[in-house]
Order: sequence, then C-alpha cells, then structure tokens
Amino acid sequence: MFKSNLQKINRVSNYCFDRSGYLRLDANERNFDFAKNQIQKFKNCLSSFLLQAYPVGSEKLTRLIAKDEKINKNYILISAGIDGALKIIFESISYKKKFILSSIWPTYGMISVFSKIFNFQIERILENKKTFDNFLNSKGNCVYIANPNSPSGKIICIKKIEKIVEKNYKKGIFVIIDEAYIDFADQKSSNYLVKKYNNLIVLKSFSKSYGLAGIRVGYIITNPKNFRHLGKTKSMFDISAFSLKIAETAIKERNFKKNYLNLIKKNKILFENKCKIRNIKHSLTQANFAYIFLEPKKVKKVFLFLMKKKILVKTNFLGNFSYTDNAIRLSLTSSNNLDLFFKYFDLIIKKIR
Repeated sequence: MFKSNLQKINRVSNYCFDRSGYLRLDANERNFDFAKNQIQKFKNCLSSFLLQAYPVGSEKLTRLIAKDEKINKNYILISAGIDGALKIIFESISYKKKFILSSIWPTYGMISVFSKIFNFQIERILENKKTFDNFLNSKGNCVYIANPNSPSGKIICIKKIEKIVEKNYKKGIFVIIDEAYIDFADQKSSNYLVKKYNNLIVLKSFSKSYGLAGIRVGYIITNPKNFRHLGKTKSMFDISAFSLKIAETAIKERNFKKNYLNLIKKNKILFENKCKIRNIKHSLTQANFAYIFLEPKKVKKVFLFLMKKKILVKTNFLGNFSYTDNAIRLSLTSSNNLDLFFKYFDLIIKKIR
C-alpha cells in the first residue's frame, strides 16, 4: 500500500530520451564541451579505490567550499544537489498544526512536488510590484525564495532579502534562499547573513556556475546549530566518491568557474545584439538563460523545427514546463552555438511569416 498523497503527484520528465546528440539549450546546463585539459584532470580523479569503496567523507570539499565562500566550514553541509538539500530541510522542519510554505511563484518545479510529498500548503507570492511587501506580511511557517528565480530569471535585491530574513527571524521562521543562479547575477550572495541570522538557510549548487549538473552536488550554508537537526535526515552515502572528487578538482582550479561565468556574461551581450539586429523582442535575465518572445501560434512551429535540427529549447510544449505561451527560453551558450541557433531560427521565422 502506498501513501494516498503520492497519488496527487504527476511527475513528467523531459529527459526520457538521449539528449547527447542535441544542442541542449533547454535545461540551463553547460551545453558546450569542457577544454581537453579539464577533461583530463577529471579523468585523473578515477581510481580503483574510488569505485570500490564507500565515499570517505566530504570534509575536504567542505573546506574548499568554505574558502571559496569566505566562511567557516562549520556553516556548510554538502548535499545531493539543491533538491537533496530541500528534501533534508522539509524532512526536518517542525510545525504544530499545518505547514505553509510562503514561496515566490512560479518557481523551481520541485517545490510543488515536495508540497505533495510532505503534505504542506504553498502560499504563492507572485512576482510583481508587491512581492517584497507580500513576503514581509506572509503567513507561512517557512519562506522559500529562489534568487535569482526560475523561470523568470528575476532577482530581489540584497537589502530587501535581509529585511525579509530579519522580520522572519523575529518570528522564529526559517527563510530558505535558493542561490543556484546567483553567480550569473549582478548581485552578491546572501551567504554572509547566516552569521547574523540563524533562521537563514542558503542553498547553492555545482550544477550552474560550475557547469557540472551531472555530478549532482550542492550544499547548504546556515548556522552550525541548525546542522544538529538537518544532518540527521541526510543519507549516509548520498553523494558518490567520484562526484566529490570532481567537485574538489573544479573548485581547486582557480579559473574554472571564473572563465565559464565570464563567457556566459560576454555572450549575454552577443545574444542581445543578435536579437536587436533582427528586431526580435527578447529578455535577458539575472541567470544563465534568456527569452525570445513570439506570437503564441509561432512558438510551437519554432520549437518543433528546432527539435528536428537537433536543437532543444524550452517552451510550454515541453512536458513539465509552463510559464508563458508567447516565448521560447534558451540557455546561454558559446558564440558558435548561438550562431547555429540563429541560423535555424532565421530559417523557420521566414517560413512562418
């Protein structure tokens, strides 16, 4: 017999086929090759011991992250991606009657899934001019803010974030700030606030700014006292030894993340210029993706044509993504990949005018 609440969950995966032969502009992953010397360093991590033995611990990676975040290592807990971190949190938080999560909306898809798994309600805080005030006056037992948010790519300024954290600190309510995309934004992380507010939980990942979505490594930054409870629900060996080694290798390489971030920021400008030349309505974000706006009837035709050309983009016609009917979302990429995308985009736009 299964739990009745699980019957409410309809999980749709967009990744039920081999995507390796496609230009993957749909998932906000790194979508162009690592340099050969980087791949060789990753290969050098592989050993018989690494494959045969259980992971020996994440202490080394924790120290490296602490140095990178400029914070004491006791404030960090390694997790199996941000979804793994959220699962740990929702398994740990206590509530008397009913649990209400005040969440920016729409947002990261797993928030909706977790609400059904753990039987909590979502107070949806829409992204508009009243977002900040609505968070200050929220009714939840816990607050979740993806900052920058996805799918919008918008960001709440750090001063407003601190005010939200401070008000909830006085009420004894946890505030979770999901910073998966923060390194692409024109704003610093809220990680330094964890020393001041023990109700703040910051989540980060190696998936976006390191381009290492495949290793499924993330981490929690919060007051060390919180780990007395959060750590108890964590699986003993939730991250493979190989994933830990890959993360260690990437973070030790001084320019690994820096070069990738610089390239994405540079190609944001390139993408914008290409849109302006074509007089295409578009929108850049504070994350690593952008939007091209079209008439709704054209979106599906563009999506299907690009897919035939082995180019994947995100639209409302792709499984579990539902944001806007009049746009395609594409992950920012290399200049060569942008050239390829616009080559086929131009072809289909001419056909459907």
